[in-house]
This record gives sequence, C-alpha cells and structure tokens, in this order.
Amino acid sequence: MEDLWQSLEQIEDINDRIKLIYDDIKSGRNKFKEITIENPFKLFRLLGGDTSDVEVTGNWAIEYTYEEYIDENGLDFDAGEADQWDLEEMSIERADETGHYYQTGLFLIIGAGNIKLPFEFDFCEGHVDALIGNPYDTDEDGNTHGIYYYN
Repeated sequence: MEDLWQSLEQIEDINDRIKLIYDDIKSGRNKFKEITIENPFKLFRLLGGDTSDVEVTGNWAIEYTYEEYIDENGLDFDAGEADQWDLEEMSIERADETGHYYQTGLFLIIGAGNIKLPFEFDFCEGHVDALIGNPYDTDEDGNTHGIYYYN
C-alpha cells in the first residue's frame, strides 16, 4: 500500500492527481480504492481538500420504524396502524422532537475538464468529525444515511 501512496505523492500537479483518481474510478480498475479506505483524509488532502472549507449540506433523521414505536411505547402490533405508518414523516418528526439527527457536508474536489470527486463528512457540534464518504463510494449528490431533511 505504501507504494500506492508514494506513486500519488510523487505527482506534483494536483490536477494530475485528481485526474488519476477520476480515471481509476471511471475505468473500474479501482487501483487506489484500498488506500482510500485505509486513510480517506490523506487522499482528501493530497487532492487539495481542506476541511475548513466543508460546510453542512444536510440533516439526516434516523429511520424510526413502526416496530420501534410500538416497542418503545409498550403497544401491541396493529396491522392497520402499521400500514398507515409514514416512515419519512415519523422519522423527521422524531428527529425534531428529540434533537437526535446528524449532519453531513459534501465537498467536491474540482479538477480540469469538469472532473468532480465527492467527499462526504459527518459533523459534530458544527465541526467536521469524520470523513464518511469518498469518491469510490459517494456520488455528487452524496449517500443516503437515513431520511434527508432540512431542519
């Protein structure tokens, strides 16, 4: 793996690095995928990314199922209620009531020729907490982590 990192680090022009990763993904070779899994922050920095430029782009409510609802409230299963359960609406309502949701930010590394490499971040108390998506597993719109909504 160290050889892969070194091959990227030896490329001085950031645009050339961006194109190399983009071509690797588009071709399906995925030669650099394993190093991205190992250390996504390092790849982000090698491609010119800066976490101080990442902003919150969405709120995500954790799915709140009918089964969780009846379990928490000690209720018996009701097929009629189960059929009427609106997962999205109830998940968002619960997130608003409890304040239990999470925030993500999507940052696009832009290269020549309209190349876009998305990196997705998790936020904690308004600050970048973790890199949760990289160009090998995230598209330009981000991944789905539950029910997307604006708070």
